[in-house]
Amino acid sequence: MPVHAPGRLELALLEVLWRDGPATAQQARERLHGRKKPTSSTVLTVLRRMEAKGWLTREKVSRSHVYLAAVDRDSIRRRTLKDLLARLFDDSPEELVAQLVSDRRLTAKELERIEALLATRREAPAKNRS
Repeated sequence: MPVHAPGRLELALLEVLWRDGPATAQQARERLHGRKKPTSSTVLTVLRRMEAKGWLTREKVSRSHVYLAAVDRDSIRRRTLKDLLARLFDDSPEELVAQLVSDRRLTAKELERIEALLATRREAPAKNRS
C-alpha cells in the first residue's frame, strides 16, 4: 500500500521540526500553531506513525524520545503533488490545469508563465545529455 501525502497534523508537525529542529512530542505539541491543539497522546501517536512511514527518526535522550525530520520539505511537496494528481486527477497534470482554467483560477498570463517554465524544464534534460 503506497504511503500518501501527509495529513494536516502530520504536515503541521513536520513544519515544527523543520522550523525549530528536533523536539519531544510535548515540545512539538506546544510549538504547533492554532487555537486548538491536539492532545498529547494524539501527537505521540501521529509522531510514531510518521516514524513508521520513514518521515521521522527518533533518539532516546534521557527519559524522552526526541523526534527529527527525516524528509525535507521539497520531497514532501513532490509526494503531495503526486498524491493529489493520482487521487483527484487520474495522474494527469493536464486534468489539473484544465480544472483550474475552467474554474477561472488561472489567468492567461499565469498559463503563459507555466508554459514557459515547462518548456525550460523540457530543454534542461536535453542539454544535460550532450
